[in-house]
Amino acid sequence: MPFLNRTDTYWDKRAEEQLTFVELQSLPNLKAIDKVYLNARRYTLEQVKNLYLAYYLKNGWDTQALRSIAPQGDIRRFREAVATAGLIDELPVNYSARLTRLEMVEANLWLEANKAALAHGAIQTAAHTEAVATAYQYAMYNLSKGTGVVPAFSQLNTRTIDNILKTKFYGKNYSDRIWANKGKLVKNLREELASAVASGQSYSKTANNIRESYGVTRYEANRLIRTETNHFNTLGSVESYQSAGLEEFIFVATLDARTSTICQEHDGKKYTMKNLDVQPPLHPNCRSTIRAFLGKEYEPDQRIMRDPETGKNRYISNMSYDQWRELYL
Repeated sequence: MPFLNRTDTYWDKRAEEQLTFVELQSLPNLKAIDKVYLNARRYTLEQVKNLYLAYYLKNGWDTQALRSIAPQGDIRRFREAVATAGLIDELPVNYSARLTRLEMVEANLWLEANKAALAHGAIQTAAHTEAVATAYQYAMYNLSKGTGVVPAFSQLNTRTIDNILKTKFYGKNYSDRIWANKGKLVKNLREELASAVASGQSYSKTANNIRESYGVTRYEANRLIRTETNHFNTLGSVESYQSAGLEEFIFVATLDARTSTICQEHDGKKYTMKNLDVQPPLHPNCRSTIRAFLGKEYEPDQRIMRDPETGKNRYISNMSYDQWRELYL
């Protein structure tokens, strides 16, 4: 097809702008997910504080009271809450029979962590659905503006988006990672509670350790949605390029000193759309992206770099990361 001859930084700039736009679009979801874990942390701290108030005496824990069976009303309400959350099939066997007062607290911490993971998953699914659709439309628009040829615009159907959302990044999809992170959180909370009872440590120390555990989970949740947003931006772009009949893409790394070694190696190289192994992100918090390859004669003669001395962007001749490093670092 006859394309406009873009001999400037058009394609790299459009690809970077697209990723930035999709990332900005996800910021409200990042805040919503963070709020989910902050609320779960607050509830957890309240439960643990009440445990200390009731059973932590001057000379240590009242272990006999902790081992006594919890009131049937508390156990019933816990199981009703599990059923309401849709978590009956996830309920551990040791929380399905009689519970001691200490186990009752553990069970409620388990429930709160699982409810947080469910809410996290729902928010992230909505965010990635939006990211795929936006990336597809953005890439299609850029193709039409950059080539002078207007492709047949269409909306991605629900089945296609669902199939894209199921794709895996390094062996797992985002849902798998949410539940894996939840498992780590539950394990940490259980171990912290057991350690607090065994050692007789103060509430303030236990509370600080619980805050740290939730801090790790919040960081991992933040990193997960940022990395997976890049993943789905790439897949939405690929879907757009393929619908336009294009078969290859160019890997675009950021030209600055923070770029990872693996992204440096792939920068500027051409790959087929079906080559999933080299589609960014290639690691957590990856900033690389892709652009369509239209033909050698349409490759840009310039690109943007981040000046290592001033920290500002500037135009330079089109070159690979390795060539840029030799000249500027």
